[in-house]
Amino acid sequence: MTLPHLPAGGLWKSLRMSYHWVRFYYWCHRFVTDAAYRTKRRKAYGRETFRQFLDNLRFDQEFVLDVLYPVVAAICTCAYPELDAYPADVIIEFFGLGLFFEGGSVVTKGVREVRAEPP
Repeated sequence: MTLPHLPAGGLWKSLRMSYHWVRFYYWCHRFVTDAAYRTKRRKAYGRETFRQFLDNLRFDQEFVLDVLYPVVAAICTCAYPELDAYPADVIIEFFGLGLFFEGGSVVTKGVREVRAEPP
């Protein structure tokens, strides 16, 4: 019997990255479903960028750069520096609600249209 192939870093890294995925989904779901929490965050941080959201919740940078950013960059079709400036609520709502329940949104003019959208 052989064990399945694990990514570089082995089992411990896989467990850590899985933990952070669950944590990310938890915060996205909470933001979408808890109006009081959403209002509190918006009062405290205004319209957060995605980078501010990740930093404020102290996400592991290895998870952000190795796992989360590649996935989100592929979905948003933009480079990592553009993700830093992306409105957090757009990405949060996509993962917290739209990804599994209501489907995604379509933007006709790309990333610049989303970033220019008023709060």
